[in-house]
Amino acid sequence: MKRSQRRWLALRLALCLAAAALAGCTTLIKTEAEGRWIPIAPGSTLTLAEPVRIPPGRARVFFVNGQPSTSAANYRPVCALEVRHIDERQAQTIAPARYRIARIQNYWTEVVAVDKPNAVLFALADHDGDGGYSMIRTGFHFWLDGDQADPMRLTCLGVMADPAEAYPPTLEEIRQALGAFAAIEVAAQPR
Repeated sequence: MKRSQRRWLALRLALCLAAAALAGCTTLIKTEAEGRWIPIAPGSTLTLAEPVRIPPGRARVFFVNGQPSTSAANYRPVCALEVRHIDERQAQTIAPARYRIARIQNYWTEVVAVDKPNAVLFALADHDGDGGYSMIRTGFHFWLDGDQADPMRLTCLGVMADPAEAYPPTLEEIRQALGAFAAIEVAAQPR
């Protein structure tokens, strides 16, 4: 094989690998439980229909089954509207408005439960030893436009489950969690 052919082949291989890597960065969301997966892109929007109150000293308010709450439910999908700046003295109110979603990020969080408090004082790494069990919640961070403005992001998570059974919330579940307070419109990513 000639030198120019090897260069051309190496360039084509590099371009194919770069395209595959970029395609792997696509965030997908299911429309509903039995629905299809769709790619979501920046340019999606979050519209607050009503004022949202963040209690003093808190960074977020949760939405569970269409109602605001100061705590999340583990047994159903939940969304949390988070602010960048915490006011320790007074509640913050986020006015109704339309916010552009600048970035979408897949997210998961681990929750560890200990069955017997103080049961384990010392355990080897990767050894259960009655130290409890871990479950996870998977979902999305919807980062909102603006470096200094509040709100900062909307985080939506599915139900807490064993890692093999944990799934992110669908668009329908996100809409149920937000209820009449907010609406999310997803812009499909061009293929």
